[in-house]
Amino acid sequence: YNHTLCSTGHMIYFRSTTPTDYLPPTDGTIRVRNNIFWHPLNDATLPMWVYDCTNWITQCDYNLYYSLRGDGIISGWKNGASPTYYTISEMRTSLHSETNGAFSNPLMTSPPTTVTLLTNSPAIGEATNLNSLFTVDFSGELRGESWDIGAYEYTNSPPSTVSTPGISPNGGNFTNSVQVTLS
Repeated sequence: YNHTLCSTGHMIYFRSTTPTDYLPPTDGTIRVRNNIFWHPLNDATLPMWVYDCTNWITQCDYNLYYSLRGDGIISGWKNGASPTYYTISEMRTSLHSETNGAFSNPLMTSPPTTVTLLTNSPAIGEATNLNSLFTVDFSGELRGESWDIGAYEYTNSPPSTVSTPGISPNGGNFTNSVQVTLS
């Protein structure tokens, strides 16, 4: 839950041919929620790939996908002979997933290195609340009631104090720092 994945390859890859390959949660359901998948290339890789997981139920919702692929395909599912590829709308209709998911640029600070959200990010306030599982983001910021998609909650709080050396009031020199409280 609540990851920000920036990659030039597959970001989530589920594969199992027998139950001993990987053990899903005890109820057999894999849940992928509140994640940002950011793929900066126009190539054949996909944010999510599900391969031969016929005995698992995969629930995907409240995820934000972005890729430079011109076709909008965000996931590939292969159970049997040939894979099927899905856009966000096809995931809704065919897989009954991503009812609240979106395909849009998440507008992050400087991906892939700085993945905090910008003021106008479509991820802000669009996640499902998972307070029953955890309450803080990757940096320890409290998530509260309205959750953001991705690893970080958007914060727009200025620093509470500012040090300003070198002020020269009335022609004199001020050499100590000044503490200013913003409200």
